[in-house]
Amino acid sequence: MLTAKSKENLASQTVKHIRTVLSIALGRALKWNMVPRNAAQLTDAPKVERKPVKTFNEDDAKKFLATVRGTRLEAFYAVAVALGLRRGEVLGLAWEDVDFEAGKLQINQSLQRVDHKLTLAPPNSPW
Repeated sequence: MLTAKSKENLASQTVKHIRTVLSIALGRALKWNMVPRNAAQLTDAPKVERKPVKTFNEDDAKKFLATVRGTRLEAFYAVAVALGLRRGEVLGLAWEDVDFEAGKLQINQSLQRVDHKLTLAPPNSPW
């Protein structure tokens, strides 16, 4: 089945997720004596191909910020680019996270989608 999914041009990460879910299901079935073994654990997980991350150089950042100048999202992008923040980190900012006198900004929460709902949660990386 995993080979067939790979041949359907699914991303290797998707096939890996399918294998994980199948392994969990077969693990439960094994625990309940419904199957003699967990065949998913006998397979090798597909190698996940990592695409190189494209980042802005200084000129790209300047061009991008010039392009969004005057739009309603200008501040969002300016903060994200200037500080290298993730989208959820910028969306999780609150006024109390900004210390104007000290010129500092603290990342205390991140907006994340959990169970199809947007929720504020601690950031992935400590700031």
